[in-house]
Amino acid sequence: MLSDKTRKYHLADSKTEFIHEFKGQNELNKKFMFGEVMFVKDGNEIHAFKNKCPHQGARLNGCSIHDGKVVCPVHKYGFDLENGRGHGMYLDIYDLEEKEDGFYLLRTYFSWFGE
Repeated sequence: MLSDKTRKYHLADSKTEFIHEFKGQNELNKKFMFGEVMFVKDGNEIHAFKNKCPHQGARLNGCSIHDGKVVCPVHKYGFDLENGRGHGMYLDIYDLEEKEDGFYLLRTYFSWFGE
């Protein structure tokens, strides 16, 4: 059975607590078993995406956010923060969710076996 699955990764007990991990910076990287995730603060919003540009694999450290897009610092390619689309490629974008029991990264992936 083919299906999409979503896994939740606990980041902190609250969004406020997670924001303290930025320590005055606008970027934060965290490593997970599936790869490195870049978290970027943009005003009161936090965005999460794979720390690897789909264009040529450059890390996105030093990226910027403009008009709803994350802009790669190397070749200035922009990728939509809602769906990851840009320049005929896709950047993996991750949703964030705050619940009573914590602040989470949501990663949706494809499963062949419906597990």
